[in-house]
Amino acid sequence: MTPPTILDYYDRHEYMSWSQLKRWIPELGGCPAAAHAEYVARTWKRKGAECMGLGALLHAVVLDPDDTDRVLEEYREHLHTAKGVPTAGHKRMLQQGAELREHPLGVSMLDGAQCEGIYTFELGGVPWKMRVDIVNNRTRRIVDLKRMGQMYRKQFSEYYMAYVDTIDLMHYYGQMSLYQTGLERSEGETMDIGIWGATPPDAKTGEFDTEYFSLDNTEKIEHYARMTREWNQIIAEWKTWEPRDLPRCDPYHASNMERVLPRDAAPCGWCRNHRESYAHSHIGATYDPDKRPRR
Repeated sequence: MTPPTILDYYDRHEYMSWSQLKRWIPELGGCPAAAHAEYVARTWKRKGAECMGLGALLHAVVLDPDDTDRVLEEYREHLHTAKGVPTAGHKRMLQQGAELREHPLGVSMLDGAQCEGIYTFELGGVPWKMRVDIVNNRTRRIVDLKRMGQMYRKQFSEYYMAYVDTIDLMHYYGQMSLYQTGLERSEGETMDIGIWGATPPDAKTGEFDTEYFSLDNTEKIEHYARMTREWNQIIAEWKTWEPRDLPRCDPYHASNMERVLPRDAAPCGWCRNHRESYAHSHIGATYDPDKRPRR
């Protein structure tokens, strides 16, 4: 197979990726039936959202300014009003991106770094791809830039059944441990992993926080590495199944953001439109409604 490029990276579904992996795994908020429809049968595609456009715009401005025009065109409907005027979020991302590049932390992150690099490797006989924000040979770090709106606020996670910070809530250890493995396999390089977090700027003051988080918990790294290897094989088998035989998401895991959902929450968009075929399955789900936090 020819490796993916920046233009077709998100359409090359024959390669597994961390974002695709999450959408297959029920306990991480995924749905095997929806993932099969999106990545294998290609009969369904999830809709974009403004938050995706804002994140892509911030990444382009900070990591690859030459790619900004392409991102603005790709997410035009999410970053502009009906009259074609840039949204307030659009303007804030442009400003924040420029300030992040000039921030002392940004200068340190970007000095001598390769940004938005695409790597491919094999894991358990399955081809994988990853697009890494920052690989810095000077600091020996693999870094991912995140818009972390809840950087300091703990939220309830159904995965841990406890209140955790954003890094654990969003399973960033899983993503970055995969990047670490991928770089070792593709480039023969072993580096530390971390998150460069930036809160969205305040709408009135324009102020924001930015911080580097070193992901150095060996136990969590090993846990996610093991989980990735195990699910990698399960998903490879699921891809050969007929869609009607695949488990569906259950209402309590309809969101891969792990929000605390009401008891009557709807399943994912694909299952909501196709659930007449058969009942939802709770395979892989660990949710216990009696353990939900009280509001």
